[in-house]
Amino acid sequence: MKIVTFRINSELYALPVDTVKSIERMQPIRPVPMAPENIVGIMNLRGVVMTVIDLRAMLNMQQIDFTPDTRLLVIKDVAYIVDEALDVLEVDPDHVEMQDDDHPLVKGIIQQGDKLIVMVKSNNL
Repeated sequence: MKIVTFRINSELYALPVDTVKSIERMQPIRPVPMAPENIVGIMNLRGVVMTVIDLRAMLNMQQIDFTPDTRLLVIKDVAYIVDEALDVLEVDPDHVEMQDDDHPLVKGIIQQGDKLIVMVKSNNL
């Protein structure tokens, strides 16, 4: 199974590569009044208007300023802000330690050498 890895704070996360349409540099974002806290706004990406969501807010993490490494992961017609997009890795599905279904975002944990990567439930984004 191929995964896209990304970083938020010092934590590593992953999504199946086939769920990520593209990885983009930050774009101009127009705020949406009275939107929920995790919705940063909307943007136009190559003629498609999409909602921009901050994964930090979804994970109840402290907000930081965007950096040159900040990226947008486009899934369906929604862009998710992450601190940095890293690699596409091939992992054995048997190495994903599944979590119980109670967590709304975490599908499982992948151990890659000395690193732990949190596999995100893409259908709950």
